[in-house]
Amino acid sequence: MANYPLQLYIVVPEAATNIITNPSFETGTTGWSATAGSIARSSSAYRRGQYALSVTPSASGDIVYCTTTLTSGTTYNLSLDILTIDGVTYTIG
Repeated sequence: MANYPLQLYIVVPEAATNIITNPSFETGTTGWSATAGSIARSSSAYRRGQYALSVTPSASGDIVYCTTTLTSGTTYNLSLDILTIDGVTYTIG
């Protein structure tokens, strides 16, 4: 068995402002919608905060979204934590 040296990294994030009104679902699913299927707040599988969004799809191609205002020429970063099912393909955009 090889003995590899331990490497530690410190990541210093840039200052940021969350522009999503309800990103952690602490207040329900206000501001979030689905084109088909249904969404609900769940406390069974969460990563940040005490709740997550649970999606029950009805067909292939369901879309879950929230609406926010963006400014042309501004760069935005997107970060998600997603619990998926093995063998299912997901598209994020």
